[in-house]
Amino acid sequence: MKKSIVSLGMLIGAILSGCSEPEAAINASSMFSVSDYEYTMNDKQAVSISFGETQNNFCSATIYRASVAAGYEVSSQQKSSKDISVDCNWSGKYYVQSSKHQTSVKFEMLSIDPKTKTAEATVSVKLVEPSSGKYFKLGVTPLVISGEHFDHLTKKM
Repeated sequence: MKKSIVSLGMLIGAILSGCSEPEAAINASSMFSVSDYEYTMNDKQAVSISFGETQNNFCSATIYRASVAAGYEVSSQQKSSKDISVDCNWSGKYYVQSSKHQTSVKFEMLSIDPKTKTAEATVSVKLVEPSSGKYFKLGVTPLVISGEHFDHLTKKM
């Protein structure tokens, strides 16, 4: 009887884990681009930070340039905030924020150090591919922005 209960528990666990959305993980050193040109979001100056595994598996987070400061934090549930825009291209699919799906985004600028030209931030997302309704999740991912990328992030337009 004990074996049956244990086996049933393992079977239910396996079934439930198969139903969860896959979650991607990105190494902090994988960040590869920060926009250095005039760019706007909702008619305000913005900066876009792109990060990912490769040129084919990446995400982009866009925030207002005026928000680039240590301690800045923004979150959006079902595209409830215009202060951030995030999308991901992953495994040949395009994932976005949506007001019609259970999507979420959180971005936090932890520190900005002009002396070392280093900024640290975290981002986490749950986005949807609108055509299929499938989700893409990225857990809390550290971003280390330095050197030329730091200059682009902190550039005054």
